[in-house]
Order: sequence, then structure tokens, then C-alpha cells
Amino acid sequence: MRSDLQLHFRLYNACFPVKGAEMGLICDVQRKEAFHIPNLLVEVLEKAYDHSVESIKGQFHHQYDEGIDAYLGELAKLGIGFFTSQPEAFPAMDLTWESPLEVYSAILEIESAGNYDVADVLRQLDRLGCAGLQLRFLRPFSTREIGDLLAPTKNSRLKFIELYIADNGEAAENLFRLAEGNRRIVSLVVHSSKMAGLVASEKPGEPLQVVFTDQVVGRGQPDVVRPEDFVASISIITEAMQFNIGLNRKISVDADGFIRNYVSHETGFGHVSGVKIQDVARSAGFQEKWLLHNDRIEKCRDCQYRYLCLSNSDIVEEDGKYYKKDTCRFDPYANIWR
Repeated sequence: MRSDLQLHFRLYNACFPVKGAEMGLICDVQRKEAFHIPNLLVEVLEKAYDHSVESIKGQFHHQYDEGIDAYLGELAKLGIGFFTSQPEAFPAMDLTWESPLEVYSAILEIESAGNYDVADVLRQLDRLGCAGLQLRFLRPFSTREIGDLLAPTKNSRLKFIELYIADNGEAAENLFRLAEGNRRIVSLVVHSSKMAGLVASEKPGEPLQVVFTDQVVGRGQPDVVRPEDFVASISIITEAMQFNIGLNRKISVDADGFIRNYVSHETGFGHVSGVKIQDVARSAGFQEKWLLHNDRIEKCRDCQYRYLCLSNSDIVEEDGKYYKKDTCRFDPYANIWR
């Protein structure tokens, strides 16, 4: 039996510590929560994989013994970690991320049905195993026109569809009927509207709501990074440690039919009428930004939210360093949202 001096502390495998410039984070993927902690505690938790609690205290010259005991005790009370005399029985989790899908998600801008063959693009995406689709209708289309454009998705391998529709003046009931005809639709936003709010279906058991907003969705609309959109999940965190989760295995087709990593990026990879999406998705040039994860990007590498952030900003290289063009409002060095 080991003495208390040989006790080790282990985080549960669902919990991941992340160090930032000024503040740390523990991401609990089971509860899908994130807990803010001091960076010193992150260092303690990192050392805890190989050292006993008493050994860690010694490495800090016993300056923080009381604080270490208090914090580790609190983490144990919260169910985030535990003390053990048999650390070898609790090896670290394998954080390898893999996916059989060549393309996981796609964004299509649609301004005119004649700018490119939407049905052909949808069929190409299905052959690549695309799971998620976001359609952005930049001008008003009738629900009948939208339903016709979505026809190829009904027998596809898609798992979810998000629709952003310019207000066409039709009643919300028409939109609910559109969703009833295609159960892959999980999100429906009406933009450029004179009203703002949620409309729920009158049918009992129908979970879908239509969101009306006066915000305009235009060409090349970038996403806005918001903390309320962060999700602590094992798939997101492990992918973010190896890939850029905002761009990895994503295809975008802009309003004119040009393929891009994301609709707001400058670089195009040809028009869908002249190149196959499969060939673009498999090219080294297109996949380059998939590999530029946040640990490789200035500012982001110092942010405690870097494994939760879905930013799809374009990335530029200067003097061998990478930077995001659309920097977010969070300042990791001051630990505040500006």
C-alpha cells in the first residue's frame, strides 16, 4: 500500500485542460461544459500525468502547497478528477481523430439558379459522403423553388440541412411544409426580414422553429466567433488538435459557382462547371488550410478556447508565421472579449 505522499491526481478522460496566455480552461466533454482555471493549475494537471501530488509540490518548491490542495480537492468535488494510488490503471485517452468522410460539410450560396447547376453539385457532394449542408439563398426564392432545388437531397446520405432564406413574404406555414417534405432540414432562418423573432409550428411534437431576423446574409458572409457557440465535445476537441475545425473537410461554392475553402476566402479553385469537386477536395492546395489548426496560428495558439473555436477565417502567412485575416473579439492576453 502506498502512503498518501504517493497519491496521484487524474482528470477523468472526459476532461481536457487547456492553457491560455492569461487563463486556462478544463473542457468537460461529457457535461459539455468548460471551467475556467488559473494557468498554474493547468501546469499542475499536465505534470500530474507523470508525477505524484507531493512530487509536483516539490517542483514548485512548496510555494503553492495550500493552493494545489485546495484546487485539486475542488476538482474532485466537482467530479472532474480524482485521487488514486494506482495511476497506471488510468492511462491517458487516445486523442487520435479520424473520419471516413472525404467531405464532412458544405456551404452553397445561391443567388440565381442559372449561375451553376445546384443539383449536380448536390449529387457530387453526396458521392463524397457529405453529411452536412448549409444553403444560403441570397435573394427571395419561393418555397416551391427551394423545394425543387432540394429534391436531390431526399435520397442522399446527408444527415442535416441548414437553410438561410431571404424573406419571400410567404407565411411561416409554407416553410414548415417545406421542412415536413424534407426531414433532413434541422435549421431554418429567414434573413432580410422586416420582423424578428421565432415562430413555432402549430403541430404538436414539431421541434423545428423558424427564425426571422432583419440581418442580411450577403455574398461571402463571414461567420462571427461568439462564446455562446462553443461546444465542448470529444469529436470537436480531438479534431481541433490536429486540424482547422472551421475548414477541415469543408467545401464552399460561392454565388457565382466558384469552389473555395469558405465563401469569404479570396482564393478560388475553379468553377463547378469546369472542375469536379472531388478533384478539388483531394488536391494538396485545397487541403493546405485544413492542416492549419489553431496551435499553428498566432494569437489563436495563446487562446484557451482554441480547441472549441469554429472560426473559418482565411489564413495568411507572413515571415513563416500564420495569422487569421478575420480576427475575433477575444483578447487572450487580457482575457476579455472586446
